Amino acid sequence: MNLKEKLENCKRVIAMTKKPDLEEFSLTSRICAIGLLLIGFLGFLIYLIANAGELLSWLGG
Repeated sequence: MNLKEKLENCKRVIAMTKKPDLEEFSLTSRICAIGLLLIGFLGFLIYLIANAGELLSWLGG
């Protein structure tokens, strides 16, 4: 595939795209936010498990 064909393919893809309406944008934003929260919570749980001994000794005195 040469450069001209590649540019034509890019032009065709861009021509098919559309700006999302407010409902679609809101749904996408909510899904992304939920995903970020889940990944952050999972990372925090892994941190707690990895440092459980240190945290328990700190709480125990």
